[in-house]
Amino acid sequence: MQSEDIYAKVLVDKDSPYLKSIILNKGSKDNVKIGMAIVDKSYLVGKIIEVNYTNSRALLLSDLNSKIPVLLEPIDIHAVLSGTGKNHGVIEYTKDEYKQKIDGKKIIVYTSGYGGLFKSGLPVGKMYTNNINKENKVNFFSDFRQLDYVKIVSYDIRSGN
Repeated sequence: MQSEDIYAKVLVDKDSPYLKSIILNKGSKDNVKIGMAIVDKSYLVGKIIEVNYTNSRALLLSDLNSKIPVLLEPIDIHAVLSGTGKNHGVIEYTKDEYKQKIDGKKIIVYTSGYGGLFKSGLPVGKMYTNNINKENKVNFFSDFRQLDYVKIVSYDIRSGN
């Protein structure tokens, strides 16, 4: 459950080959804090990494430095989703051998809640594969190049809200 939602306009889309971030028109005066989730519709797109009084910067999931704990459903495997610098992510760091389990299935990727960054169950993207050797690519549900307005959401992980 969200403790507070803040709607923000995307002011600048910093599209360098390495840094995938956006500047938002909400800042500390609006109760924006570092670590808050950025959501487009109901889909996770990033997190707040810098805040000043009137605006803030969010790192998108597609950034090379972005790594978030995720759950692959319906096969129930935990992994880490890493940004690639492109408009997709890749699955890394699974302790289970998952490639046989995903063959021919549509896999939905959700936040797992591990690490205390985001609450569990936020939809992130999907994987399609018919080939076991295929890249572990996740197509994000949101097109980060088309973000105009986003929701900044605070989740209190400790209380479950």
